[in-house]
Amino acid sequence: MIVLGKTKNGYICEVSHGEIEKFYNKYWGQMQKLEVGDILDLGKGYDFHQKTQEALIKISGFIEAHKDVVKVVTEGLTIFTKKD
Repeated sequence: MIVLGKTKNGYICEVSHGEIEKFYNKYWGQMQKLEVGDILDLGKGYDFHQKTQEALIKISGFIEAHKDVVKVVTEGLTIFTKKD
């Protein structure tokens, strides 16, 4: 994205279609090409925070439920990755 100009409370920018697709997590032609006058709410972009938080909660639950297995696996990995 390149800022071409400024307004009182905003910016006039040039943004590639690929950048917008990436921001909305809609790769490989999943997002239609925009037309003049189309409006995008950048505040509703792809919410990585929520997905990350949900994943961490699930991982925490898994670790808590399988403490013994996790301990054995991590100890095994530590031994396996030690260099002589």
